[in-house]
Amino acid sequence: MELHAQVSRCGRRDARTVVFLHAFPLDSRMWRHQISGLAAAADCLALDTRGFGRSRVPADADFSMTVFATDVRHTLDAHGVRRAVFVGCSMGGYIVLEFLRRFPERVLGLALCNTRAEADSPEARTRRDAMIHQVRHQGTDFLCEFVADNLISEATRAANRELVTELRQWTLEAKPAAIIGALQAMRNRPDSTPDLAAIKVPTLVVSGEQDRVTPPSLMEEMARLIRGSRFLTIPEAGHLAPLENPNPLNDALRSLLLELR
Repeated sequence: MELHAQVSRCGRRDARTVVFLHAFPLDSRMWRHQISGLAAAADCLALDTRGFGRSRVPADADFSMTVFATDVRHTLDAHGVRRAVFVGCSMGGYIVLEFLRRFPERVLGLALCNTRAEADSPEARTRRDAMIHQVRHQGTDFLCEFVADNLISEATRAANRELVTELRQWTLEAKPAAIIGALQAMRNRPDSTPDLAAIKVPTLVVSGEQDRVTPPSLMEEMARLIRGSRFLTIPEAGHLAPLENPNPLNDALRSLLLELR
């Protein structure tokens, strides 16, 4: 079987596996602080979803949340991982929720970062269509400004110019076909809100204090719908909180892993 997601793996093979799924339009490099911070406590797998990072765009160019979730399952099978803790940021959170809906027996715990359960509104779908049109006719350069202006906090822009430069470079490296496919998959994703009350595994819901894309109030409502979940607001962080201010998330993930012992 041909795999459509590539993996960076490190840490302890005798420990719980933690699977990291990245935000749009980035790749697994966004999890570098979590991988280094948890390597002594977990078996860390950071995936490049199909078309992003080191993963190629398949010939059929098929993209949907179902396809992404199935890619994750095939990748775990190939690496001998039966059950894991899943950590998803933004688009990665959409994939985690789809994976949980289809393969619940494989989920030990969750961390949902800067994401949402509801489907796109008509206005959001229109914005995604406009972005697809722009990629097809103008390329992807405009996404650099989109990421810098919308996905990170003012504090990050002011204090971490090196990260801003890196984000621009990572965005430029994203393949246009993958960007279009991911936008279509996000536009067409189902509403996962009805599934939240059924979540039984330990769950962490994470918000960036300055996230304008998925504001803390929205994330707090998600946490309220997941019984027993823990809600964490990360200070001085926007929509890419795990990358902007990693230590609070790393501490919370260590606590989650201890809970699963």
